[in-house]
Amino acid sequence: MNPEKTCSICQTAVAGNYCSHCGQKYSEKKTHTLTLLVDLVTNFFSMERSGFATILKVLKNPKSIVNNYHNGFRKYHASPGQILVYGIAVVALHVAFVTDEILGIELKLDNLAVQYAFWIFLYPFFISISYISFFRVEKSFSKHLVSLIYIATSLFIAITVVNDIIISIWGDILGGYGFVLFVALIFFWNSRVFTTRKKPIFILLNALLQIAIFAGIVALIVNNIEYFSTN
Repeated sequence: MNPEKTCSICQTAVAGNYCSHCGQKYSEKKTHTLTLLVDLVTNFFSMERSGFATILKVLKNPKSIVNNYHNGFRKYHASPGQILVYGIAVVALHVAFVTDEILGIELKLDNLAVQYAFWIFLYPFFISISYISFFRVEKSFSKHLVSLIYIATSLFIAITVVNDIIISIWGDILGGYGFVLFVALIFFWNSRVFTTRKKPIFILLNALLQIAIFAGIVALIVNNIEYFSTN
């Protein structure tokens, strides 16, 4: 007869492979290097709860993922914070092994790591533009925050991985156009979340509205910088 197992988390007697109280899984097999590597790979590429699976689902249907998290459902899909950590890691790896430029944009700051600076500078723009564009549709600022973290980070990871492969084979043929593509796709995907009408033309129009606002803000900032630098 097998000795009674006790859950290491809640000290409840375990019958089978799962604790009936907290849900922790128990395996009688000890962990070895091979099993650890297999666990890491299978969890990363899992089609259910992994960050990789969530990124794929955001790219396929962002509205369902954003609504699911904003409505209070947790633990099945990776959270926005977890996806953001993936994004920060991708920036760090890209800068370390490929190039200092991120999608054709070079950031050099003395007191702030580039992987953090990239997101710190961009997220306020994206979230503010989304809130301005869709204020009548969604007044909750938190939903715009959730949407942009999911969408911007997922798209960034996908584009950066593809672009790094292109760079390794053909060189940096995209250059700054990679960043332009990144911004355009963010606003198109964000429109898929907040556009209430189902026809694709309305999604496209809302995306163009956000792009126009973004371009206007960038132009205003550039003009102010040029004005103060010459005076």
